[in-house]
Amino acid sequence: MNKRYFWIGAVTLTALAMLVTTALLTNPTLAARPSHPLAPLVEEVTPPPPPNNYLIALPVVQPAPDEIPSNLTLEQAADYARSLTYRQAQPILAELERLRAEGKITGFEVRPNLHGVAVEVSDPVVLEEFSRLQDVAAVSPLKDEPPVCAAAAAQALPEQVLGLSRMVAEATSRLQATGLGVQATDPSIDVYASPGNDWTSVSGQTTPNIAVTMRILRGGRVIATESTTSYSDGYYYFYPNWHQCPTYGYDWTLQSGDVVEVTAHGSTVSTVVANLSAWVDPGADTVTGITDPGRSIEMWLYAYSSDPCRSTGYNQTASVDGSGNFSADFTSQVNFDRRAWSSIYTRDANGNSTNASFYAYRISGYFDNTSFYGYLKPEVNFTATLDRAGNTVSTYSDRSSANGYYYGYFTQTIQSGDVIQVSGGGISMQYTATGLDVSLDPATDQATGTTGANRLVKAYFY
Repeated sequence: MNKRYFWIGAVTLTALAMLVTTALLTNPTLAARPSHPLAPLVEEVTPPPPPNNYLIALPVVQPAPDEIPSNLTLEQAADYARSLTYRQAQPILAELERLRAEGKITGFEVRPNLHGVAVEVSDPVVLEEFSRLQDVAAVSPLKDEPPVCAAAAAQALPEQVLGLSRMVAEATSRLQATGLGVQATDPSIDVYASPGNDWTSVSGQTTPNIAVTMRILRGGRVIATESTTSYSDGYYYFYPNWHQCPTYGYDWTLQSGDVVEVTAHGSTVSTVVANLSAWVDPGADTVTGITDPGRSIEMWLYAYSSDPCRSTGYNQTASVDGSGNFSADFTSQVNFDRRAWSSIYTRDANGNSTNASFYAYRISGYFDNTSFYGYLKPEVNFTATLDRAGNTVSTYSDRSSANGYYYGYFTQTIQSGDVIQVSGGGISMQYTATGLDVSLDPATDQATGTTGANRLVKAYFY
């Protein structure tokens, strides 16, 4: 079996549900026009469906935090989200196989980019059977424009996986970081609120196996109330449910200035959700940002070294000046590259935190497509150029998002040897596209191929 694709940063091979990536300056992900930073991780290039295709949209079922590995990267979270789609679709696939054998449908395909299953119908009467299947959110025509609620669910799922993974990392980092960020309250509170993401969460520590209640107040008005029971180690968490099809969105989401109030064993503790913005510079090996004055900063920097599939965490504390600025220099600890990211905790006087993740400056995108994306400083104007044989063949300008994410489209498809240059916010970087030719051998469980010289190649098997 041989499939040939040429990408700047990644190649997907549908056979054996395998993803192989190649990168020089980036830790790449899939690219597309997103509504938020994780959208390109679930978008796929597929031909327009025939008019008799329908989508069976799956409900978004968030896994428990203890089911997810800690500190997943952006790419790993997207891969995990895809696996959840395939896992959830399995009972439906068995039913669809029966319907195909009966001649009521002609084919079907799992579509992670829509968190559902596309079905080609030969007999419209079969639509009634779709609606009776278990674990189905909606059934709708799959035309040139897929159902918005299904696309939104596919974008939300990896965002949730990434956030849950950060929650798991929170408990681990507290055990590793002796003397850092001591929380003086019981219960303690850690708010995950990454700029530009809709998924937010609240977690912390208290007495094991007791009732815990949370309230969220905005402008003095209660906008959400939830209750749970703490785990045997005292850990508790709250996160919103996703409502999907025909409407969609989260139960609640946190904003800067909101008050999170948690009550356990008769004690009520509150913290204010802080403003937090940061940027990770792999050239200077620094992490810099801004938060609310009066806070203290604890940060973890995750970087790769000799093992390209495993990162190492480095921690520092930083002071905040009267304007909320902070900075940390990791030069003495690690020389990190563009695959690095940082988890930052901005703590109040009691040590309770608002935390978020930020990614090092980078470029990613498709080869043989027009899309590119990456990370810069937050909310800065940027310009990207596509150079071929020394000549600029396309230019794109826009503005990065609240967490530094940027994306765009050239008028020319990107080819091997092309150079993408991105500049904005005082940062300039470039990437040279390469090709990737891969063969899969299911008999020997091997992937072999060729790509540009001195490139890092990573393979994910599922």
